Amino acid sequence: MESLVFGALVGLVIVFIVKKLFVKAAPVADVQALLDAGAVLVDVRSPSEFAGGSLKGAKSLPMGSPPSTLDPSVPIVVFCASGLRSAKVAQDWSKQGFQVTNLGSMGAGSALKL
Repeated sequence: MESLVFGALVGLVIVFIVKKLFVKAAPVADVQALLDAGAVLVDVRSPSEFAGGSLKGAKSLPMGSPPSTLDPSVPIVVFCASGLRSAKVAQDWSKQGFQVTNLGSMGAGSALKL
C-alpha cells in the first residue's frame, strides 16, 4: 500500500514538473481571437485519435511530424488530448520560427466558437 501511495505521489510530482517546463495553455479568449484572425488550428494527436473526432476545422499534424506543410507567416494554434503534447510541439515549432499558441487540451476547445 505504501509503495502505491509513494508511486502516485512521484507521478504527480513528475507531471507537475513536466507541465512547468513546457508552454502553458493560452486563455480561450486569446485563442478565439487568433482563430477569428485566421490562425490555423492543428491537432497534434495521433492519426487514430484524430480519426475518432477532433475540433471543427482542425488539421491533423501528429507530434513528431515536421511543420513544413504550414505557412510560417500564419499563426498556429495547437492542441492535443491533455495539453502535454501540444505544449511540447508549441515549444519546438516556436524555436523553428513559427508563431505557435498552445490551446492545451481538446476539452478547452469546447469553449471556442468554431
